[in-house]
Amino acid sequence: METIVGQLAQQFGLKNDQAEAGAGAILQMLQDKVGGSDVSELIAKVPGAESWLQKGQSLPSQAGGGEAGGGLLGQAAGLLGGLGGGSTGAEGLGDIPGKLQASGLNAGNAMQFVPALLEKIQGVVGPELVGKVLDQVPMLKALTGGAGAQAGGTGGLGGMLGNLLK
Repeated sequence: METIVGQLAQQFGLKNDQAEAGAGAILQMLQDKVGGSDVSELIAKVPGAESWLQKGQSLPSQAGGGEAGGGLLGQAAGLLGGLGGGSTGAEGLGDIPGKLQASGLNAGNAMQFVPALLEKIQGVVGPELVGKVLDQVPMLKALTGGAGAQAGGTGGLGGMLGNLLK
């Protein structure tokens, strides 16, 4: 059985290290924004997640300069900010836009990477745990299109914006 990062690397044309770093950046953001037992449980249940987390933490915070990662990805995060309730703009995602760009994702596929990753994690840990974590990060929930990642990894606003930015 192919690993989660192996599937993501193939889907997005990345090396496994790049997919691991991108996945780690998302997990790091979840630890920073949510913390607590739900995120710890999620990380513990996903094979390799601790390694991804270490790779994500080693990424530069803001690739390419500019605010919140700059470029189209930072702008897309800004557009979604008001929809998430809570933090506005790219602040709701922390350093994620820049870290995803630093991992090798471009603006178009970075917006699809997050829901694809969460869909695969949901397949391992179940929709209830992923839903509990996403309920605490409205901005990320908006990117995934609801309580859990949707089939195909391109649902919700993330998929729509990702398709527009291709």
